[in-house]
Amino acid sequence: MKQFLAIAAVLITGAASAQTISRKAEFKKGQHIEATSSMKMVMTMEMMGQSMDMVNNYKFTSKVGVTDVTATDNKLSTTLTRVVMDMQAGPQTMSYDSDKKEDADSELGKAFSGKLNTPVNITTDKKGMITASDEKADPASDIMNDMGGGMGESMTKIGTSLEIIANLPSGKTFKAGDTWVDSLTDPKTNAKYVLNYRVVSIQGTDATVTFGGTVGRSGEMQQGGMTMNMDLKGLLKGEYTMETASGLVKTKKLNLEGEGKLETMGQEIPFKIKVDSDAVLNRQ
Repeated sequence: MKQFLAIAAVLITGAASAQTISRKAEFKKGQHIEATSSMKMVMTMEMMGQSMDMVNNYKFTSKVGVTDVTATDNKLSTTLTRVVMDMQAGPQTMSYDSDKKEDADSELGKAFSGKLNTPVNITTDKKGMITASDEKADPASDIMNDMGGGMGESMTKIGTSLEIIANLPSGKTFKAGDTWVDSLTDPKTNAKYVLNYRVVSIQGTDATVTFGGTVGRSGEMQQGGMTMNMDLKGLLKGEYTMETASGLVKTKKLNLEGEGKLETMGQEIPFKIKVDSDAVLNRQ
């Protein structure tokens, strides 16, 4: 009996190691997905010989519905359903919860009013790249981009990868232990990322991929109606789990630690920054 168990164990191990993954975006018509992402950013700035901490916590909830699936593309409807924020800069604090009626008239409430609970219809190809979108310009989009610092991908921007699809190179097949390098330049934020990926394991219906590398950003940014110049260099690392059959990301963790300087109104402000983010996808 022990011999049979040993043979079975070898066969199972061999089958697991032979599994592979490739880039794909497989949806089913009528499918519903809820995506929740949270981020904590701690930024320590040195101003006039004193240190000040900015601590920001964000949580976004979106629902994705699959309206149609053809042989060449997927048609989706994505809706931002809830935003929760807590921000602190020194002694000043600000909070916002889109579920609270009393927050609707706040500055953030007005900025998000055109974005919340407003479906955006998009089309992706079978690799998860967004080929069409009816999203309109909205102040909340710029706010969300500033929060993410250009680190996230997209749910609505044409030409980008749908962020709920695993970031794998197209046209290749990977097995456990395989690695690759990916670089990305975001012209809007003048940010550049160079990341090394590794397939840690492929077990059953899921695969785990780790990544890590460098991020650099240099150029102008808008914050609170002010124009600033930002220089940032940092190290980024994380991991995600994905469904091998569909390409959907189930969970994702990301950590960034960096330092740099802000230049505004003739002042140069050194800073250090740490960002931790988590994302979870749930089928409904």
